[in-house]
Amino acid sequence: MPEEFFTDRRATDGRTSYCRPCMTVRNAESKARRARGERLTTRRPRRTVQSVTPFKTCPRCARTLPLEGFAINRANSRGISTYCLPCHSEVARADKIKNHGSTRNFHLKDRYGITEAEVAAMIEAQGGGCAICRVKPAEHVDHDHETGVVRGILCFTCNVGLGNFGDDRELLWLASHYIERHEKEQRMRLIMGRIA
Repeated sequence: MPEEFFTDRRATDGRTSYCRPCMTVRNAESKARRARGERLTTRRPRRTVQSVTPFKTCPRCARTLPLEGFAINRANSRGISTYCLPCHSEVARADKIKNHGSTRNFHLKDRYGITEAEVAAMIEAQGGGCAICRVKPAEHVDHDHETGVVRGILCFTCNVGLGNFGDDRELLWLASHYIERHEKEQRMRLIMGRIA
């Protein structure tokens, strides 16, 4: 019967594990032990931070290193990767090669949604050169930062130039006219120098 047990808000059923007479005896014994200064053995010792070792052994290279020598992994209960930093990098690189063919292919798929084969086809369609200057070799993927659509493959200089102008057509137009204006002024100076 529930009335034979004390209420206990912490218990799942709202009642103590022991009946009222047994609980009364247990409480009296516990009170007497505390009065004598005895330590209650029913309580588990608290875990402290000191019990965590500041070192870990990498199972791949068998080196024992401080925890700072391991990658962060929030999925792990300790928050630390299984492998040390150098081994973690090697394993991650090997996984990318195994699953994607190469690390470049992985990054192209991840960032732009295209493969190395598609990049090679784009470069071939551009005649091997940069899509803007057509002089330097095409090596860098250019994409629209708002939509993510790949526009072409550029040389480093043209790609950085577009990036520095923030793909702003008006700024690029102003820059083009700035150069054109100064070229005209230079020609006029040369002509005027010959006349004088």
